[in-house]
Formats: sequence, structure tokens, C-alpha cells
Amino acid sequence: MVSYFLLDTLDWEGANLELKSLFRELTKVKDALTETGIATAMNLSKRIAPNWNSYSRAYFSSGNDVLRQTSLLIQNNDWETAMNKWLEMLDKTRSKSLKSKLEFNLALAYEMRGDLNEAIRWGGRSYNSFYRLVTYEYLKTLKERKSIFEKSNEKNQ
Repeated sequence: MVSYFLLDTLDWEGANLELKSLFRELTKVKDALTETGIATAMNLSKRIAPNWNSYSRAYFSSGNDVLRQTSLLIQNNDWETAMNKWLEMLDKTRSKSLKSKLEFNLALAYEMRGDLNEAIRWGGRSYNSFYRLVTYEYLKTLKERKSIFEKSNEKNQ
């Protein structure tokens, strides 16, 4: 049996020169118990139920017509079409800077599709094509995510 230690206390603050006025301004006991119960339940649910965390990611959307056009595709969550355009442009360009941007965006697209191995591979290609600090930081993020995912899988087996 698994047990969890949870705090069931919330703090309320108030200030008044008269004690009666102060207590009238504070949360009523019944409301306080309700708020505390809800807070405790929310804390427990974070431990026993799946929950989503939101993260933001950078991508390249300027410096080239294809990058500008695909920015709208990304906003509409159309990663497949964006990927095809980036791959097509990747075959045509000789610019190391643009190549690196396209590869970076491809890494992000693979991450959005749930393929961390391919995301890391494309991130590495971007890093090797043209060094950018954002690429280095993104690769660290991807590797951390992969490590967490692998630990989670080991734990569930």
C-alpha cells in the first residue's frame, strides 16, 4: 500500500485594529475547510493521476520564405506539411546557416510527433551544420526528456 504525506493547511492573512473586525474579514470556517479540502485533493491528484505540463519551444520562422510560410503551418499544428517543405528546401540550399535552421525545425517536428531519437538526431545535425546556443540548449532539453522517458519506462516494467 502506498501512502503520501500531504499538508492540509492553508494560510489566510488579515489586519485590523479591532479583533472582532479582523475575524469578520477572515474566511468563514466552513469555507476555509472547503478550500483546504480542495487544495489537499489537488495536491494528491498531482501524485496519483497523469497531469500535463506546458512547455514552449523555439523555432526558426525568418530569414527565408519557406521558414516564414511554414510558421503558419506550425501554428496550425500541421507538422507533416511543414516537414515536407523543410526537407525539400534542405536539398536545395547551400547555406550552412539556413541548413541548420531547417534541421533545427525538423528536430522540433520530430519531437512534436513523439520521436525523441529522431529529434536528437536532427538536432545534432543542426548543431554540426552551424553552431547556435539555442540548438545546444535544445539538445540538452531533448536528452533530459529522453532520460526521463527511459526512467519512467524502466519503472513501469
